[in-house]
Amino acid sequence: WNIMLSQLLQKIPGGQRVQVLVGTSLILFASVVPVLAKPSTKRGHELFSQEKPEAVAASKEQLQRVHRKARQSSSSSSSSS
Repeated sequence: WNIMLSQLLQKIPGGQRVQVLVGTSLILFASVVPVLAKPSTKRGHELFSQEKPEAVAASKEQLQRVHRKARQSSSSSSSSS
């Protein structure tokens, strides 16, 4: 792999600095392509996301609703007594 890359870079016209610039640019481009080409992800699933994933947020909301209903039903039953 290394020999192939060096042979390819030697075919580039210009001095060693130009070859280093082209080689570095190719390596940087190759490392950025997967990040930019990936499909859009759900909220909270990005690499550096600080948001909660959608499934976690939805389950938390559902638990809060159930808890509120339970509190309301217990408070309404105690107030009718």
